Amino acid sequence: MTRVLVTRPEPAASRTAELLRRHGHEPVVAPLFKPVDLDVDDWPEPEGLGALAVTSARAITAMEAHPIWPRLAALPVFAVGPACGAAARAAGCSRVTVAGGTMDTLAETIVEGRPARPVLYLAGRHRSGDLCGALAQSGIGCGMREVYAMERAGDPPAMVRAALTSGALRHLLVYSRRGGQALADVLGRLDRPPPPLRVYALSENAGDPLRPFGTLAVAENPSEAALIALFDAAC
Repeated sequence: MTRVLVTRPEPAASRTAELLRRHGHEPVVAPLFKPVDLDVDDWPEPEGLGALAVTSARAITAMEAHPIWPRLAALPVFAVGPACGAAARAAGCSRVTVAGGTMDTLAETIVEGRPARPVLYLAGRHRSGDLCGALAQSGIGCGMREVYAMERAGDPPAMVRAALTSGALRHLLVYSRRGGQALADVLGRLDRPPPPLRVYALSENAGDPLRPFGTLAVAENPSEAALIALFDAAC
């Protein structure tokens, strides 16, 4: 049984932890961010929209209780990957198209679908890439509303920091560039440098900030299934 640190926000962290346990690993959960829903006042009329675009299941969670959601949920949805698509379906969206897991593949999938009216991108405050800019280059209108933010939740508990310093915890899962940078900041503030770590990242971009702390392995594609498979193979 291999111990592995999971620092993604809840509730995703607990879902990942359960998946790791089923694969025979020992997850150590210490989220570095917490989600915060944002108030949005200036919604466009859903009847004037052609589709929704989402790059995080968290955007769906932030919208489910909003009075406008039933009208938005009736629109076609373009989701960045399987987890995001599953969240949209669970929230009542019946016309969901899933892209290949990256912002680029999402833009390509929307261009292929060619919605007749503008796309509304339900986004997080911190994000990488410019979906609306990419769609504009293909002549597709796009508006964006920031519906959630991920705020820092503080450093991991003392027992987790001690395990990193002692080498009792040497495996890390990383899902995003911002998460990788936050974890690198934590490691840089430890009482003493940790022994070389094994970092398993969803992408090169996510794992890059952690290169100084050990070895980096990158998933075959940007999905959790591929990341867990990478970790399984290494262990």
